[in-house]
Amino acid sequence: SDAAALSEAGEHDEHDEHALRELRIFLRAVLHELRKERKFAHFQKPIDPEEVPDYYEIVERPLDLETMRMKVDTGEYLTFE
Repeated sequence: SDAAALSEAGEHDEHDEHALRELRIFLRAVLHELRKERKFAHFQKPIDPEEVPDYYEIVERPLDLETMRMKVDTGEYLTFE
């Protein structure tokens, strides 16, 4: 019946929301641990192009821990992949 299908769809949505919530919690924890490591200090924030002028010419898809955290918080990461 339509009611059963809607109920099942709602359960899937609820399950998906729970999985995404768990993913965000996990990713925040990983990023928190990475921020504590001295060896990742250069990756805390976006690279300043005035300090490294050709960085953005060399690195096609730059990423830093701060940007990753913002993407986690805005729900841009939907899977572990």
